[in-house]
Amino acid sequence: MRKTKSGFTIVELLIVIVVIGILAAITIVAFNGVQERSRNAKTITGAKEYIKALSLYAVDNGSYPDTSAACLGDGYNYTGYPGSCAGASSIYPDAAFNAALAKYFSTKPQLDTTNITIYTNNVRAGGYYDKNVGTYGTVYYILAGTTATCDAGGSKSLSSDPGITGFFCAYYLPKPL
Repeated sequence: MRKTKSGFTIVELLIVIVVIGILAAITIVAFNGVQERSRNAKTITGAKEYIKALSLYAVDNGSYPDTSAACLGDGYNYTGYPGSCAGASSIYPDAAFNAALAKYFSTKPQLDTTNITIYTNNVRAGGYYDKNVGTYGTVYYILAGTTATCDAGGSKSLSSDPGITGFFCAYYLPKPL
């Protein structure tokens, strides 16, 4: 009677380990940037909702809300400026702005509130509305990375400064009807 040893050889184990390593590397590359794209999608969706609401408000009232600057959404946590979506620029959520647009939302849109550096020492998050910029006002929204596009509309402003983690899109509101 002949006895046989059962089990794996060292070569077979090494081959399995190499295959697992290759599959792990492929997975990491495939999912690289998924969180960034997810945060940008949330911001773009929220910005689109605010642009639609502002357009409807302008149709109903003949102008856009007369708010100098207001954050889109809330939940911002900027270091040193709690609640600000634009840090040292001191732009905060505005209750009157939110109340004026409330009837145009089934639920208030939220933008991603992750702090993103768009220029040296200039950190922003989410987005904001500024009545004083552009002919009729502007909606700014901040995106992470440098390859995203301004899918909610507007032009892309990208810094060439080293170490920048994002940029902002400026959507200039059209003349109310």
